[in-house]
Amino acid sequence: MHTFVLVPGGWHGGWAWQPVAKHLRAAGFEAFTVTMPGLADGSSRSLTLGDVQQSLMQDQSLDAQELLFELLVPHPGGYMLDALDVDTVTAVGIPASYILSEDDRALARPGPEFAARLELTPLLVPGSHESLLTHPAQIAQALIECVKSDR
Repeated sequence: MHTFVLVPGGWHGGWAWQPVAKHLRAAGFEAFTVTMPGLADGSSRSLTLGDVQQSLMQDQSLDAQELLFELLVPHPGGYMLDALDVDTVTAVGIPASYILSEDDRALARPGPEFAARLELTPLLVPGSHESLLTHPAQIAQALIECVKSDR
């Protein structure tokens, strides 16, 4: 059985993933929601590579840790624009999927363009940029589908 570590984007804490985590747990998966340094209420601290190494990926290769750090650092507000210039995540052995809300208009570029830069085809789910809150069951099902098919 897979374990999901749900990391929020900009201006969100682990609370934003709680509805999705509830559905994942009901389906028999472990799910953890994370509030990254600098995003907690009242926090002014920035995310560091050390945070990634200690909090999320203790048993992973340094390449994988650095890649996740590259993906997380642009938040809040950067929305992975710089991070998409890193090597394909699968090059360091991380299975990857791209879940895209059908009506997401908050991205800096069209979602399919981001997915293509990662050499992925997006898996579409209903809703807009906040689908994790408005369509948590569908997001959870998409995550489960991704791990079952090793997309």
